[in-house]
Amino acid sequence: MKISNLNELFLHELGDLYSAETQIITALPEMISSATDEKLSQALEDHLQVTREQLSRLDEVAEGLDFQLSTNHCQGIAGIIAEAKETLSKISDSATKDVAIIVLAQRVEHYEIAAYGGAVEFARELDYPEAEELLEKTLKEEGQADKKLSSLAKGGIFSAGLNDTAIETS
Repeated sequence: MKISNLNELFLHELGDLYSAETQIITALPEMISSATDEKLSQALEDHLQVTREQLSRLDEVAEGLDFQLSTNHCQGIAGIIAEAKETLSKISDSATKDVAIIVLAQRVEHYEIAAYGGAVEFARELDYPEAEELLEKTLKEEGQADKKLSSLAKGGIFSAGLNDTAIETS
């Protein structure tokens, strides 16, 4: 699809976001099962449900614009997920794996924050107030998920003996 104006770019970005959310829904259960920290597992499980709602919200945006979401494949999130799987497959220590899950999940969140931030601005510029409101809600949820992951890291996962283990092995 050739993109020749902002509206077409916005619709392309919506398709990209839809693909990203679909891939995340597929990848999150593996991250959840890899996590050993109970709070981390619960945070990921909660975000899986939120992600399903976000996917539904994208359907609502598309419906409101009378637009069929494209089936393009989000290469950006695919790369982040592939890297996460490869990294996690190399880690045997559970505390280190939990830390890696946080960092890798935050990469996903930061990608989504950037993508939804752009989509919100496109909707605002194109005067699609309903789409803007729905996308803004998702953008806020992504920011909250990022903050939750940071809170988990600072609240104990990074200090759960990981530094002691790192010092012992150096």
